[in-house]
Amino acid sequence: MALTRKERAKQQETKRMSGLKYIGIFCCLLAFSGRAQISFFKAYSDQGYEVGEGIVQLADSGYLLTGSTSSATANAQAFIAQVDSMGNRLWTKTYGGNESERGRRIFYVENDGIYVAGQSNSGTNFHDAYFFKTDPDGNLLYEKTYGSPAYDNILDGVMLPDTSFLLVGETYDTPNERENMYLMRIDKTGDTLWTKNIGSDGKDVARSVQMLNDTIVYIAGEYYVADSLQGKAMLMRLHIDGTVEWIKTFGANGVYAFNDLHISGTTIRVVGNHVYNAETGYRHQYVFRCDDNGIPDIQYDDVHDGDFSFEHLVHFGSDPDHFYFCTKASDSPEIVTYEDGSDVVVYRFNGGGMYYVGPSFFPSNTGDDVVNEAISTSDGGAMLIGWNERPVNGGSNVILIKIGPNDQFAFSHTIPQMESLVSIEETKAESVGFYPNPVQDVLFIPAAGKNTVQVYDQLGKLVLEKSVTDGKLNVSGLNPGLYFLSTGESGKQKFLKE
Repeated sequence: MALTRKERAKQQETKRMSGLKYIGIFCCLLAFSGRAQISFFKAYSDQGYEVGEGIVQLADSGYLLTGSTSSATANAQAFIAQVDSMGNRLWTKTYGGNESERGRRIFYVENDGIYVAGQSNSGTNFHDAYFFKTDPDGNLLYEKTYGSPAYDNILDGVMLPDTSFLLVGETYDTPNERENMYLMRIDKTGDTLWTKNIGSDGKDVARSVQMLNDTIVYIAGEYYVADSLQGKAMLMRLHIDGTVEWIKTFGANGVYAFNDLHISGTTIRVVGNHVYNAETGYRHQYVFRCDDNGIPDIQYDDVHDGDFSFEHLVHFGSDPDHFYFCTKASDSPEIVTYEDGSDVVVYRFNGGGMYYVGPSFFPSNTGDDVVNEAISTSDGGAMLIGWNERPVNGGSNVILIKIGPNDQFAFSHTIPQMESLVSIEETKAESVGFYPNPVQDVLFIPAAGKNTVQVYDQLGKLVLEKSVTDGKLNVSGLNPGLYFLSTGESGKQKFLKE
């Protein structure tokens, strides 16, 4: 039956309103998705010298961190810390001997444990390569040192499919006491499978290693070329049995170096620097791309006034050409950097053409700011770990910079949110049942009776003390973050305030 004009108009209006409703729902979903993206800029310290070096993401979207801290003992020690997906610290444990240690790279194997590679000064030699394993909760299972009587250092590493590890760095175990590349492969028990000392008459350093497939890795760094009397950017193709298939160097006039590489398929992207002013040591950023035979199709200097060096590159999102390039910059009139110290600048690059597409982020403050590793995250974003200097009272902080999907960031010359790294730990003499956790307003503590309960922040400062007569503790006045609850006899148990 045909509709009247009035009925047709009403039907069209109903469809229009229905469309607007779905558009509104879609927009709300987009807005919710945007809010759900995680980004933060956090610092962790206990007023000592804390340095963040390596990071790995866990299946629950939390992270394990490693580096060094001087707040736990008189000497710097390596640490492992676990934080949740929002960067809230869950626990920290330290490792090492009577001298100094640091963790450089960290690996996690589910239902097996945590592996850390770094450097130790507590062994029989001067500054040895260092490797240790813990269980999933951070309890030490073994630790070993490696190297020569000279200075040996691990800068990067990869875990191979059989849970062995290929580690790269530098050694001064050379006739002329100049750096050589130091390569080693160890099994999951820490036993050495092979080591190599590779170099020339000048400075040779292996700074980054990535896997092409189960048997081939590429190593990027710096290699001295005698014909030019200069160091050049270096790329090495290596079989995991220790066979060097080739070493190639790149760069025209001047000193060049590679700092980090990324492999996707048979395309290798590498970033580094070129010293363009020998007197000041100022550098241009160096951009490079080649195939798996080391044949380049793109290489150029990214020119700025001041000192600039590409230190890391990391893929983000679902587009294979989306990358962040992380820069160490100083003395620049072109961008907003602080005058006293180096600064971190994060550029967004198109990896297809290797060109800048913006935006730029500036997660820096006064003093030196350094990023030591950048990883892709499971939500399509990226995580950066490093350290920043405290110019006023000395020392340094571990920093975590989480960039959300779609370039969501929570920093731009802002003071990072501060948390403790090692000061207060959860203790449980007797478990006290309380809920909910996380909490927004009221904690229910039935077992507290009429006891006085205390709440401490992560630095061990008492922030709330109250007699609980009805089993309820109002915590609505606390800022969001991680806290510790004590009823006097139960030790300290952590809870998260949302």
